[in-house]
Amino acid sequence: MNPIISLLNRPHPGYEAFNAYIVSITAMSVGIFLALTYMHPFDSDGTYILGSPILTASLYAAASLVMMLMNACWIKLFPSFFSDERWTIGKEIIHCIFQIVTVAVIICMINYIRGMLPTGFSGFLLVLWVVMLSVLLPYLTAQIILHIYYVKRRLNKAATVNIRLMFDKKEVFHPVDPQFIHLKRYIKPVDVNSFIMAESKEDLLMITLSSEGGMEELIIRGTLDEFEAENAHFEQLFRCHNNYVINSDKITWVEGNAAGYRIMMHPKLPSIFLTGERGKEFIKRMGVERYA
Repeated sequence: MNPIISLLNRPHPGYEAFNAYIVSITAMSVGIFLALTYMHPFDSDGTYILGSPILTASLYAAASLVMMLMNACWIKLFPSFFSDERWTIGKEIIHCIFQIVTVAVIICMINYIRGMLPTGFSGFLLVLWVVMLSVLLPYLTAQIILHIYYVKRRLNKAATVNIRLMFDKKEVFHPVDPQFIHLKRYIKPVDVNSFIMAESKEDLLMITLSSEGGMEELIIRGTLDEFEAENAHFEQLFRCHNNYVINSDKITWVEGNAAGYRIMMHPKLPSIFLTGERGKEFIKRMGVERYA
């Protein structure tokens, strides 16, 4: 049981980018259209709409697409739940099953209006079976292939970044004269080489610095946008996340998974998870995009 739970809890690309959801439901609708066009499970006696099997299949597919578009309200209402950072294989399977059931319901409604098939529970089970064969199995197969592809690709990227980090640690050159980052409302100068990261928390900035044998934290008022603009001349400072600016020289390790990359800055600090465009930008900034 533990291996199954571990598999279901593995990170998987979510629906943080809404176009990913559009691609997903479009693929499902195409599967329904193809299945109804060539299998004719509901019109075996040739009772097509206006005598056209393509028009009949298009109606079912379009109605299914509209129903799944309506389900997108859940993504808008609970964006953090569907984010790449929190999405897993188990959630993807549950989400797919939910879509299948809603599609089966709308198809049953169309069949009821047309007077097709049994209208009771047996009719719903038949529709559910058809939808599962035409959508669920192909969709899950495609998701498994994509998951393996993303894992392999991002593990390779992360490994390349880590190799580069090991070499760069030996070659890091710091100027003799300290360079100070600009911090509003803070008098004490802060050397950029001691800066690890800045985290935004509402109207406050949590500044983490490395000190002898440990860390030091500063809390100042300000926004991450202001901090980024005032210190844009430091190439090693990187806005890797909506809530973080990091010092790329302080990255200790990078892990890759199907959903993105997890950056470690310090053993006492939580990792930072990068997905989507932020992940691509990070890989490009680390100079290993050609290995992507």
